[in-house]
Amino acid sequence: MIAGDFYNDRFDLSARGGAQGGAWSRMPEVLAVKRVQGLDPAGVSERTVRLFLTFVAAMDRMRDA
Repeated sequence: MIAGDFYNDRFDLSARGGAQGGAWSRMPEVLAVKRVQGLDPAGVSERTVRLFLTFVAAMDRMRDA
C-alpha cells in the first residue's frame, strides 16, 4: 500500500508547511523506477522496485542510506 500511495501521489502532506502536490513524481528515485519499468514490457514487480531502490540507496555515497 505504501508503494502504491508513493507512486500515485496519494500521501497526505497537508500538515507539512510548504509541501507541494506532485513532488514525489519529480524525485530522482521515482524517475529512475519509471525508466526501469519501461525497460520490461511485461512489467516490473514491486519487489524488484524495492530491491532496485535499496541498491541505489546503498550505493549513494552522498547521503546516509
